Amino acid sequence: MFFEKKVIAETQQSEFCEHCASVNKIVFKIEHSFHVRGIPLFPYKWSYVAICQNCEQECSLKKSEVSNLIFSLPKSWWKRFYGIPCLALIVAGVIAFCEYENKELLKTLDHPEIGMYYQFYDREEKLECVFRIIGVEGEIVKIQTHKMGYEGGKRTSRNRKIKQAVCVASNDESQWGKITEVHIDYLRNQDRNHPIRLNSNFKCH
Repeated sequence: MFFEKKVIAETQQSEFCEHCASVNKIVFKIEHSFHVRGIPLFPYKWSYVAICQNCEQECSLKKSEVSNLIFSLPKSWWKRFYGIPCLALIVAGVIAFCEYENKELLKTLDHPEIGMYYQFYDREEKLECVFRIIGVEGEIVKIQTHKMGYEGGKRTSRNRKIKQAVCVASNDESQWGKITEVHIDYLRNQDRNHPIRLNSNFKCH
């Protein structure tokens, strides 16, 4: 994030210049704002500068000293800070995409598939874990959980490592827990207080 300032309005002021005694001053209203990669986000303060048009002597003014001046109209707010609606659209897009992915993930549980692996977050252990479906009997699903949990690292690289480690261990029964029977609704549950949260699914070939 960077800081930037620019003139957004101006007006004339009939005040004597302390340097050359001219009365031809122009006052600028300057907007100080935060920018990210050249995209303006929001302002954090305004300042005022008077410049003599005769000798170009510059001096700062307080807001109280310009309260009776009429400035030219600045550009509309959304034109000056288009970064905010752009950022809002990006955030909304990311949220919508995550919700879509989550719905598609839960759809796979409508018809549970033997041999499908699911990565999930264990809220109690605070670890990324994996279970696999090894049997389906109506609404009851038989699962096995990989004994190793994972933490830390960037999400993409971490998920890739998890998948690789799980697939390598897919035929090693010593690395998998006992078979557990759960109702399909237990896996679908996305409540914040639920012990697990599904993140993704994959197959090992």
